[in-house]
Amino acid sequence: MVSSSGDEPGGGALPQQLDVDVAVIGAGVSGLYTAWRLLQADPARTVAVFEMSERIGGRLFSRALPGMPHVHAELGGMRYLPNQQPLVHGVVEELGLATRPFLVGDPRPHDGRPGSPPAGARNNLLYLRRRLMRSHELARAAGDRYFLGPHERGKTPDEILAQVMATYIPFLAGRDVSEFGEREVLGEALYRTGYWNLLAKVLSSEGYRYVRDAGGYDTNVSNANAAAALQINEFGGEVIYRTLKRGMQALPLALARACDRVSTARRGARAVWTNARLDGFARAGEGAARRYLLRLVRTDTRLGETHDLEPAEPARVTADHVVLALPRRALELISRDSPLHADPWFREHSKAVVSQAAFKFFLGFAQPWWRGVGLYAGRSISDLPIRQTYYFETEGEQPGGDPENTNSLMMASYSDDVSVAFWKGFERGRPFTGRPNHFVAEGRSPVAPVDVRHVTEEMVDMCARLVAEAHGMRSIPAPYTAVFQDWSVDPYGGGWHAWKAGFRYWSVMARMRRPLLDESIYVCGEAYSNAQGWIEGALQTAEHVLEQEFKLARPDWLPRAYSLGP
Repeated sequence: MVSSSGDEPGGGALPQQLDVDVAVIGAGVSGLYTAWRLLQADPARTVAVFEMSERIGGRLFSRALPGMPHVHAELGGMRYLPNQQPLVHGVVEELGLATRPFLVGDPRPHDGRPGSPPAGARNNLLYLRRRLMRSHELARAAGDRYFLGPHERGKTPDEILAQVMATYIPFLAGRDVSEFGEREVLGEALYRTGYWNLLAKVLSSEGYRYVRDAGGYDTNVSNANAAAALQINEFGGEVIYRTLKRGMQALPLALARACDRVSTARRGARAVWTNARLDGFARAGEGAARRYLLRLVRTDTRLGETHDLEPAEPARVTADHVVLALPRRALELISRDSPLHADPWFREHSKAVVSQAAFKFFLGFAQPWWRGVGLYAGRSISDLPIRQTYYFETEGEQPGGDPENTNSLMMASYSDDVSVAFWKGFERGRPFTGRPNHFVAEGRSPVAPVDVRHVTEEMVDMCARLVAEAHGMRSIPAPYTAVFQDWSVDPYGGGWHAWKAGFRYWSVMARMRRPLLDESIYVCGEAYSNAQGWIEGALQTAEHVLEQEFKLARPDWLPRAYSLGP
């Protein structure tokens, strides 16, 4: 975890029977935000949150690796936009969580002179079709490697996509999402069009490959619903990112602690229960005091994998409301005898999103060797299976860090979609045990603790080889530590989601929050949101449920004019 304090939320033995007003399934950010707001709003309301694994945070997962206690490997979500995302920014401020800039490039003057503009990402690398180039050289150099059309030459990927929008979709700005989605482009309504299909009509095949390769994310130009995909790049101008000083997982952990404090003070029982998997639920039956009866199975988590304990005698939880703060795959894993899976609308429309595979692989080094080739922060991009490489902090440069400690963190691979499958072939090899490091205490392993899956020697060796190639080097220094996370595995199914073509997603989004109109069952989270892939999307759906279904007033720190989406 990101904290070693003694008041960690969750844990404890789940009682055999528990009665609450609201049962929240999933201790990710949307589930914990829902519980926190409910407990704040009504002192008499009882709320319990149940998490399948031992870890709180869902797809926010921060890890301080051995030898770098003040540097966090963000295995999940790693940043937010304070100027465009008032929900997450407001919660962070309300909880008093310390933040810092998330650097996307070198903040130092580009010419070394004080007062000059920062270098930014202009000197970061791209390695495409075996040519190494700096970011500022991309538009000119790409023509040597891609057989681009006349309208594509001399442009960056962002400029090409902006040209597509300006030419074929000039009506995006200021339009209601439903009006925008229904508009016809090249003979077909946008919502019925796959984004890849649309780009294939207006770009050359080489132009599409260039945009995909140099953009870093395969999924950004995949065949998602074109109406939704075209809104991904809505952040114009100079984008400012921030992150949390103690890692992004500090947000759900703070929410969980707040929930536990309130619940313990009011009724002498915690609010958050870990290692408790929802097996299924049903109507409690005529004459029952509560509307729903939930079956929760106790679990055990080892090496990042969670299994049911045997014998699996389920605990019984009764509740009047059930909030499923879960991604699509986790919803699918709920027992088929539950009301959701009996409903034809839910069965069809739960498939309106696709889970996007994502993989992060971090390496720790004794020095930030990348600074020797002019790289400081932000990312470099390649068309190799590592795809994106991010340069993170050095321990001795952090507040509280030992100035003599030069241990430094690199996200050596941030890959998505088909590139994720490349790494699966290395997962069953011999575990990587790390290498000695002066700042890792004697007798302590230099690799991550056992709550994450084992890194193998083959993974480390292959990754180091690909990183060296992408940086124009014969080899790189040997890493002393490593950690990875594959988000395509159960119960997540992917790192984020995208709306499928053919669905009027704005209508699905609104209905999915209460998919069964005669039941008090709610769905929230990033999956079925208007900001997929962002914490903001998860909180938008949760706030929608709170305001529309529980009739909570909007919090004072959230602007009244802010739209939560459809």
